[in-house]
Amino acid sequence: NKLESVNPLRPASTFDSSSKEVLTIRTEEIVFPGSDLQKEMASKMLEALQLNDENNFNEEDECVICMEGFTKENPRMPTLCGCGENKTYFHLPCLYQWMEQSNECPSCSEEITWEEF
Repeated sequence: NKLESVNPLRPASTFDSSSKEVLTIRTEEIVFPGSDLQKEMASKMLEALQLNDENNFNEEDECVICMEGFTKENPRMPTLCGCGENKTYFHLPCLYQWMEQSNECPSCSEEITWEEF
């Protein structure tokens, strides 16, 4: 029977974490919810997210309006303009204040867009 000759998916026993953004397994494997491997992958992803959060509050990054740094309480707002996606940083209150005067980026003079969460 042709159906019997097809190899079914098998449980994954390990994953590849060489990419810092995506954990991968083989295409013929699956990860069962609640398995030790799933817990290990979730832990690794959480570590990466926490590291990314720490990196997002880089002391060198500052709001282009008030020139102050970012904190968890007053994070940078993701924007898009001629500078590129998330290349010009604003606090949300500063972005609102700026947009009352102009819808152009103070760095590149192109239109700024953003999405509120």
